[in-house]
Amino acid sequence: MKFDELMAVLKLLMVLEFDKRKQIFILIWKEPGLRYKEIKSKTGWDSNYVNSNLMVLRNNGIVISKDGYYLTEVGEQIVTVLKNMKNEFATNELLVLMKKAKLI
Repeated sequence: MKFDELMAVLKLLMVLEFDKRKQIFILIWKEPGLRYKEIKSKTGWDSNYVNSNLMVLRNNGIVISKDGYYLTEVGEQIVTVLKNMKNEFATNELLVLMKKAKLI
């Protein structure tokens, strides 16, 4: 595993340990360009939950807001690492959510 991939995994573990962040991460990955109102509508969460979790994802360089929300290069690295590791770490909660969403 390359150093960049290892750093992406460490960032993932620290930032995405909160369930709501995981779900927002998966939504943005699955539907790049989602707007705030769409994320709020799809999750059914109040503004505080959505705002605070998007802020953490943005501040950690995982998503970017540019006429909608998109994964950054770091976010894409996280996805790549998870896809490569899916057989080794099948019990990882995020992997389970990704499988349910039929993303991997």
